[in-house]
Order: sequence, then structure tokens, then C-alpha cells
Amino acid sequence: MPDTLIAPLGGVSTSPQTVSQEVASHPGVPVSFRDLGPNAESIFRELFHNALSTLLPDLADAPWFVREREIVNLFVFRHLLPEFQNQGLRIDQIGIEFPLPKIPESPKERPGSAADILVWPHERATLWHRCRPLARIEWKNMSCRNTSLTAAKRLQQEDLVFLQTNQYFADLNYSVLTTRHDQVVRVECIEIPEASRPPFFKDEVPAIGDESWIRGTAYRTILSTPGRCIHCESNL
Repeated sequence: MPDTLIAPLGGVSTSPQTVSQEVASHPGVPVSFRDLGPNAESIFRELFHNALSTLLPDLADAPWFVREREIVNLFVFRHLLPEFQNQGLRIDQIGIEFPLPKIPESPKERPGSAADILVWPHERATLWHRCRPLARIEWKNMSCRNTSLTAAKRLQQEDLVFLQTNQYFADLNYSVLTTRHDQVVRVECIEIPEASRPPFFKDEVPAIGDESWIRGTAYRTILSTPGRCIHCESNL
């Protein structure tokens, strides 16, 4: 990864300060975003953009990542976390399914919900300590088992409305939509508030690999039928 910060696709230009310069004062010791001062947001934007870029081809030849939580875990552990490590940032600032407050829409509704991905400004952070997240990421996924891009867009629109309403509970807010449809894999990320800006990230690549067994097998069958993974067997 180059040292110089890039302007995210369609996003706001970042500081010319480099990530390497920011962490140079802490050689060999992972640092938190809190240590990066006013450049923390621009540095995160670059890392996040890079991680989305590498996720796209990874998804292209992996149709067996079907459910949202599978995609989220793939993204965090295989793409976002290595970006943190490459730049000397603490990986324990990343959380999956972390509770955050929200504005209830009715008196009976709970005043909180779980964010798909959170990035905290420092390690060992929770709401119980009154910490405020650096970034909140909500995720929606449409696999090759689904057929309606319209439905997927509707779900993302619900996330956008939710994030717009609750944007003040995190410094940065993002809605990500991943789809696999008509032999094309797409990743789109919108930063809140979106206003008239283009998406933070938007790209697509041709899908690779046989999807037929994913589309044609019932989920209950996958759960109830023992099988052998060729990748597991190759490592025996």
C-alpha cells in the first residue's frame, strides 16, 4: 500500500499527511486512532476504501459467501484488519455486532441496536464507558440465491434513512451493499450524509465460479446434510 493518502472514489480529499508519518512516533507499537489527532478520519477513510477495493475480487470467485454475516466477517478479518496491521494501527478498535444508541421511533421501541461493524477511536471501548465510535458501518448483501436488485436497494435505503437519523452517534457513518446478480459482483458504499456526493466506493467485476449449486440447494439441506469440503480435504 502506498504511503500517500488517496481521495476516496467520489469522496472528500484527504490530508496530504501520510499514515507512515502519523505512526512513526510510535515505532513497533500499534497506535489508536485517538493518537492520530485531526487526521484520524482521513486515515480511516483511506484504509476503509482500500479494504473495499480488495474485497470485491475476493467475493467474485466465492459464491458460497451467501449471508450478510458471512460477508461482514470476511471483510473484517481478511481485508479491514490487515489494513490496520499494515499501518501499525490497533486491531482491537474493530467491533462486530456492537450495541449503539439510536433514536426510538416509538415509546415501545428499544433505544439501541447492534451496528454491523464499529471502529472505535481507541482500544477496550464500549458504550458503558461513554465512548463514541469513529465509524459505524451498516451492511446489506444480496447473494446469487436472490433475484431482485430492487429489493436489495430497498434494504439499503432503509439503512440510509436509519443512519441519516442516527448519524450523531458516530463520527463517520457508512452503508454498504454487496450484490451478486446476473454474473456480476458489485460493491457500493455510501457515506452519510450523502447529500449530492457520489458514492464513497462503487465498483463491479464479473462473477467467477459455479453458482448453480448455491442457487439450487435449500439452506435447510446445507445445514442438515454432512459433506466434505474439497479445500478441507486438500489440507489433510
